[in-house]
Amino acid sequence: MDHPVHRYRDHEILCSPSGYTVLHRGVEVLVVGTSDAGSPLADCEHIDHMLEHAERAIDRLIADQVS
Repeated sequence: MDHPVHRYRDHEILCSPSGYTVLHRGVEVLVVGTSDAGSPLADCEHIDHMLEHAERAIDRLIADQVS
């Protein structure tokens, strides 16, 4: 299963069957496994779920940096 890098708010999201990794300027800032984020990635619907989860996590990371 090969998935492209997704970009969101100056971050990169790498999805895989085991979860996702968030990078900021090439530095790993968050790793979430499927047990943390939902069911295993079996099809595009689950990948979309993981991307939504990652985007919300990035929003929280940015909010924490501002406050």
